[in-house]
Amino acid sequence: MIGIIEKFKALLRDDPSSCSRAKRLAADSDPQIRKELAEREDIKPEILYFLADDPDPRVRREFAKKNYIPSGGRSFGCRQG
Repeated sequence: MIGIIEKFKALLRDDPSSCSRAKRLAADSDPQIRKELAEREDIKPEILYFLADDPDPRVRREFAKKNYIPSGGRSFGCRQG
């Protein structure tokens, strides 16, 4: 059985689809996975945007620690390169 940490690491390997993988993690049904994603120092603003309205208060708390405020008029999307 794959533990949460192993699942998390496997899903965020550095490759061209890492942004889409991070988006999937941000939508994972396990709040611990979403919390660990929010804790990452290298998380992209596009992914933080998805975590801002998370139903779990622990995830939102980690988001709040980032001092990140999404810009209302900006379009968020993962860019390659």
